[in-house]
Amino acid sequence: MKSVILCEGRDDMWLLGYLLHKWSSEKWKYVKGGKISTLYDIPTLYENSGHTIRKRDDTDDKLAIWSVGGKDNFLSALNEINIINTNQPEERLENIIFVIDRDQNEIVETMKVFQEWFKQNNWHVELKNNEKCELSYMVEDEKYNLCICPIIFPFSECGALETVLMDSFSNSCPELNYIVCQAKKYISELSESDKVPSYLNESRGRLKAEFSSVISVVNPTRSFDASKEILMSHKWEEYEVVKTHFELLNQIFIRNYS
Repeated sequence: MKSVILCEGRDDMWLLGYLLHKWSSEKWKYVKGGKISTLYDIPTLYENSGHTIRKRDDTDDKLAIWSVGGKDNFLSALNEINIINTNQPEERLENIIFVIDRDQNEIVETMKVFQEWFKQNNWHVELKNNEKCELSYMVEDEKYNLCICPIIFPFSECGALETVLMDSFSNSCPELNYIVCQAKKYISELSESDKVPSYLNESRGRLKAEFSSVISVVNPTRSFDASKEILMSHKWEEYEVVKTHFELLNQIFIRNYS
């Protein structure tokens, strides 16, 4: 079986791969230079997009985690998947999961965009957030099945990946909760003052600044590392907030193999 997880950026790509690696007791292994199929590969849509390939060492199943380079590029990626699944149905991407930051939007608003794309492309499925949605399609009178899984998060508040990670800290112990609260207060006071008009003007930038401030306190020796190394330096797989938000991935890629 071949699967693909679509995500916005490379931080998401590395974190999701890390979580599946850990939750599977390291059975989902990174394959350097790997291809999802001998018949096709995951395309590079834009300069800032990229992907990694993982393979379970106890099966022949493969997973592509595809950083599409931003929220605006998801529909282009789905178009490419549609072409692959139509032209190579026997080698189709059977599980299609898209993991998306809700940012300042309501989940239903983001879902509408994808629902419209599926409708226009005759993929007859009613999407529900954080649920498996089954559908079938025909190629030359043969029926093939797919599983579509949207994960638009955080579930209960606006935000992005950094929101989930900071909430993981906040819910783990009072000390970390205090650090997160003070980091948010610090960035808020900076952005609302008239002393730094050239900085922190966008909510996305403020969120990243909050998270960077937390990391600088919690793990100061890693604060100058690349984001990939910072993400790998914490045991995110053990935090309940992370488990809750990515429970569907656990179900599909871990528990289904038990």
